[in-house]
Amino acid sequence: MKRHIKFGLPLLLNLMLIVIIFSLINHPTQKAIQTLQDTDTPPIKKIHQRQVDTKLGDKIIKKLEKKHGDLLYEEIDSLTAPFSPKEVDILTYEIKDEQIHMIKSSKKRAHQNIIENKQKQHELWKRFANLIPSENRKMVAYFKIFTDGEDNTLGYVQQMNYPDKWTLALDYRDVKNLNGLYATILHEYGHLFSLNSFEYSHDNVCKTYDSGEGCLKQDAYLYHFYQQFWQYDVMQHWKQLKNIETNPTVQTHFYTLHADEFVTEYATSHPTEDFAESFMYFILSTKPSGYTRADEKVLFFYQYSELAQLRNEILMNLEKYYP
Repeated sequence: MKRHIKFGLPLLLNLMLIVIIFSLINHPTQKAIQTLQDTDTPPIKKIHQRQVDTKLGDKIIKKLEKKHGDLLYEEIDSLTAPFSPKEVDILTYEIKDEQIHMIKSSKKRAHQNIIENKQKQHELWKRFANLIPSENRKMVAYFKIFTDGEDNTLGYVQQMNYPDKWTLALDYRDVKNLNGLYATILHEYGHLFSLNSFEYSHDNVCKTYDSGEGCLKQDAYLYHFYQQFWQYDVMQHWKQLKNIETNPTVQTHFYTLHADEFVTEYATSHPTEDFAESFMYFILSTKPSGYTRADEKVLFFYQYSELAQLRNEILMNLEKYYP
């Protein structure tokens, strides 16, 4: 089963970033399992009653924007890119001790340049690894380099057999667009931390919200987001629209009716995508004033001290490593 776009639910199929959830790779070795996230430990540790200087992140964003332009502009434009059926896996790596170790490679002659370019391979991994602190990304067990041609899918995350095992994939032909790359990485990380194994309950009857991969815990970030922004009127209207998960035209129509409620048109495609898009805006834009429902979705993340602190850490990393 293939699912397009950034995280992937059984329903999502179109636009810039794909998510595919089916096993293309053999079961991980025991060593790989030992590097994965502990299912009893959250990827982002909760912080209570601590003030975080959110102005620090805003200052960094303004400095980055002076140098690199709107950090979200390229990402928004790229959402209009159609899905390409020509996706080809080139290299697959296992993550061990913060390093990538190749376990599978393409045999096609056309891919030999990237296969032989070890520096480029490690550079691609470091775009992600340098941005997200290591303790917050232990669910990423594999890294994949693929391509579907230029200006199509830039990247995706792929859930493996269980929610604690994920693959991050990047298209080496599109990563020259660094604004789009970093925005993509942050959107995908929004999926990784909100849909990891720690966020799920094991109740026989779901009393919260089933995201498509299982029932979320009462204190899950995504469940709180769903309760506040989706559970009632918006969800009822959304369910009435046929193929909104897969049809950009329907998404545009829905967005037109609810333009002040979503940060992007793509965010209308599913609650999980709305969460990830809003998280991306939380990281890459200055703190909003809160005049619209879309602003409220971005402000949602500021109520968690651990996320506000992570925002500062990510932005400091971005300032340090953005060439």
